[in-house]
Parts: sequence; C-alpha cells; structure tokens
Amino acid sequence: RIAALRDSSGALVLRVSDTGIGIEAGDIERLFVEFQRVERDTARRAQGTGLGLALTRKLVEIQGGSIDLESTVNVGTTVTVRLPLAESVP
Repeated sequence: RIAALRDSSGALVLRVSDTGIGIEAGDIERLFVEFQRVERDTARRAQGTGLGLALTRKLVEIQGGSIDLESTVNVGTTVTVRLPLAESVP
C-alpha cells in the first residue's frame, strides 16, 4: 500500500506498507547502514546489495527530511518518508 499526504506542518509524507515477513526490531537500524542485510533464512531469498535504504536515508536527509521504518515480524513493514515542502514563489 502506498499513501502520500501533507502533515500538519505542511510536509509531504510518503508511506509505503507491505504485508511481508517483517523485520526484527534489532535489525531495523542496521538496514540503514551501507551493505547491511537481514540474516533471516526467509530474507536471504530476496536479492539485493544492502544499499537501498542507506541511499534513501542520505537523499532524504540532504533534502531536510526524515525516514522511519516500523515493522512487525510475520505482519509487515511500513516505511515513512517526511520531506519539507518549500513555499512556491508566484
């Protein structure tokens, strides 16, 4: 599921949720470190380099935003990105 909205501060909020295998709480912060991957047997089937979330966090922070990941094992994961929106000049 994908959602996009503005929060009370006017920031753009992008939220992506899945109903996958989930991520252990102790592994979440590691996923934002370059080349780190979860070591669960079920996760090993998914290919990747371990760069996706690390690069995403850097790009979001360069733009003055934040990224948050919440997950429950065997339920799913939600990634939320908040980006400040600049006022447009007429």
